Amino acid sequence: MARPATMRAGPAAESLADVLDARVKVSDTATAWLDGELVKLADRVGDELGRLVQAGPSGKVGDATRAQLLRHNLQDVLDILDDLGMDDARQGWFARHAAVAQAAAASLEASGALDDADAALDTQAVRSAIAAHLGRTEETFWDGKVARPTAERILSELHRQALGGTLDDLAATIEVELGITRAQALTEARTSIAEFDRFVAEEVALEVDPTGSELLRYYGGPTDALLRPFCGELVGLVFTLEQVASLNNGQIGGVGGPIHFGGGYNCRHVWSAVHRDDVSAFGATLGTAGNVAAANAAAGDPGRRGKR
Repeated sequence: MARPATMRAGPAAESLADVLDARVKVSDTATAWLDGELVKLADRVGDELGRLVQAGPSGKVGDATRAQLLRHNLQDVLDILDDLGMDDARQGWFARHAAVAQAAAASLEASGALDDADAALDTQAVRSAIAAHLGRTEETFWDGKVARPTAERILSELHRQALGGTLDDLAATIEVELGITRAQALTEARTSIAEFDRFVAEEVALEVDPTGSELLRYYGGPTDALLRPFCGELVGLVFTLEQVASLNNGQIGGVGGPIHFGGGYNCRHVWSAVHRDDVSAFGATLGTAGNVAAANAAAGDPGRRGKR
């Protein structure tokens, strides 16, 4: 079958590994930015608590302050966080998704899977899919994994310390709690933005080749000591859409299948569409049903989970 007009003939000179490394770095940069914003937010929260909690000479929270703290509800804390920069962090985080989408599409252009990344991203179908995806992500990731958990931890400590703690106790505990929230949020952030990257790459590939008859899926990424056994069975191989659909990463609890989530939480691997005529030119190998079965078996072995 002839190559569709939207696909470029032959692979780019740049190696596929380099193309995918550059793509992943865009997501890593966004996550590092978010980490810095959460650190600054934690500092501002500490300063704000010092203003809210007016302790007496003994360090104990006074009666008037105690009553004020106990009147705070979750929405009050969410509003305080937004005033301190949480909403700015949210806007900045989602603004950075545009660069991730561009990098995902550009990697397909570099691999020869399509001729014009900008044009592929600008189709109505892809724009609508990305907008819907970001809407879901704002609710499930940002509200559910960042803003609300942070506010809940702060509110819980405000109420607990108001009933008998000192200002120093409150400050120390909040610092620990925010550190826990930040670590959890970053795990979720890495997983969420990597999932968005894979989602965009797949939407663009399907826009160019809806049936998957011409474009196969290459699984690329690191092969270091952190490598999940599931991913280890797949890295460097190229699969048909049917084979990818039959993969099972064994993940539960909000993480979906491999086409969008790779191996699961914190997975550093990505799918890239490549034309079936270019597989050997990239030094890649066609995957088999045996590779799929081995990956699924590795994901189902509890003793081999927990990596990336």
